Amino acid sequence: MMILVDSRSSHNILQTRWANQLRLTLDPTLSFVVMVGNGDHLFCSGLYHVVPLVIQNQTFDTPMYFLPIHGVDVVLGIQWLKYLRL
Repeated sequence: MMILVDSRSSHNILQTRWANQLRLTLDPTLSFVVMVGNGDHLFCSGLYHVVPLVIQNQTFDTPMYFLPIHGVDVVLGIQWLKYLRL
């Protein structure tokens, strides 16, 4: 899994393929438009409230929005920092 840590992104994003593979439950949200790094606009219409993410033997249960991104599997935005257990 390729993870991009992007402190300019406000929220965490999970690529569609991984969400399907992990069989996560998607909670529908009101659809909204997100501008991604290359300037494209994508529609987000759902949220995974708890996505277990293991990084160097540490598990983080983070919320991630459903967005059909390409290039990376996960974008960890500034929202992710509050889930760090130091």
